[in-house]
Amino acid sequence: MKIPVRTRGFALSRSRWSAYLAAAAASAIHTAAPAEAEIHYSGIVESKFDSGKGPITRSFPLSGGVSILGFHFGSQDHVYGDASFGIKGAAVSNQLVGNGNIFPLPRGTVVSQRRFFSPADNLALLQSYLGSGDFHAHGIYYIGFRFNKGAGEQVGWARIRWGDIPRCNFILIDYAWGDVGDKIETGQKSSDGNDRVSDQVDSQGSLGLLALGAVGVAAWRAQRQQEKMPGDF
Repeated sequence: MKIPVRTRGFALSRSRWSAYLAAAAASAIHTAAPAEAEIHYSGIVESKFDSGKGPITRSFPLSGGVSILGFHFGSQDHVYGDASFGIKGAAVSNQLVGNGNIFPLPRGTVVSQRRFFSPADNLALLQSYLGSGDFHAHGIYYIGFRFNKGAGEQVGWARIRWGDIPRCNFILIDYAWGDVGDKIETGQKSSDGNDRVSDQVDSQGSLGLLALGAVGVAAWRAQRQQEKMPGDF
């Protein structure tokens, strides 16, 4: 004679399963990794601000209605130039690295660790024909900036190729910025930090190439020829 298998406490099992599911859901909420912050890269922009084109004002989007603002005023005869840079649209602050004028930064600088200032009218002078400003020699420079839409501070960088004086021409090459709380270095394009821009040979890297001997000298000469090629501006 077979003894039937009896199930005990089926209703209790359901309640237990409900409790288990509730506990699992709560555990998942508390143990889930927070959403990773992200560094946003513009890609190559190559926007040219040329005094031969007359007054130029352009904006380039960041996030939440905030923008980079590039400004250039120059005459058609190429004897006058005035270049500025700024951040606009943030609810709390639109600030740049520097003190009165923008300080150009070397590649690999932690932007958030530098001093910031709020330029008048959200525009800070790069250079003018009178020689004021921090951008003098032809080459590649980084500008640090930060903004706050109300949720926290965000920091970023912009890379420019500076032309000459007195025309004060420049090209906005590209830029990047992080989410709230991100630490970002000039030239950093991604959160893992492995994808960085290459400046090839800028005005601050020439001596390093010269130290490499003949190969370095050849690379330096090639870069100087590229920098002097007509059509840059």
